[in-house]
Amino acid sequence: MTDKGNRLKSFKELQSVYKSLPKDKHTILYCQDGADAALDDLLMQKLGYKTSVYDGSWLEWANDENLPIVNPSKKR
Repeated sequence: MTDKGNRLKSFKELQSVYKSLPKDKHTILYCQDGADAALDDLLMQKLGYKTSVYDGSWLEWANDENLPIVNPSKKR
């Protein structure tokens, strides 16, 4: 039987994924509409991170012309 479909990584694997983020600082998570950020929030809190979700996420932020948008990959 072939295992097809998506699965979450184990908590041990997730520790490696998030290891570059500081556990002692509060991290605000966002995504396109909030669903992915909510899952990250749940997993990261279980791993000991201080997180919260910006409920409006990118859809709200990007549609407000008064808010800054900075692409860190273009800062050089």
